[in-house]
Amino acid sequence: MMPSIASRLRLALLMFFGVYPVITLYIYALFPLTNGWQMWQRTLLLVPLMVLTMVFFVMPSSRLVSAPSSPAASPPPPPDPDQPPLRREGVAGNTHCSGATRTMVEDPARGFSVTA
Repeated sequence: MMPSIASRLRLALLMFFGVYPVITLYIYALFPLTNGWQMWQRTLLLVPLMVLTMVFFVMPSSRLVSAPSSPAASPPPPPDPDQPPLRREGVAGNTHCSGATRTMVEDPARGFSVTA
């Protein structure tokens, strides 16, 4: 399932607020130490630091901030008391339903589904 435009824009905004202060801090810290270096040499030093910061700090933090609004983060609904309990049988795709028991089928593309 493709993320919506709104979720992409929210992620872009979160990334902006995570990246901007870090890159500004790195520039203020590194450029005085690299006075006289050419720009490509400065960025060669700056980019690995920024990439590591993005991968280990900014991106995980943005996921934590945006996770409560994602549908995957919501808990599953409680079971229906009128329905019999789920039972897994066989291998994914080779399940059958017998009697009043519902069967849960594992589909790699869509997750789990319930058959009656």
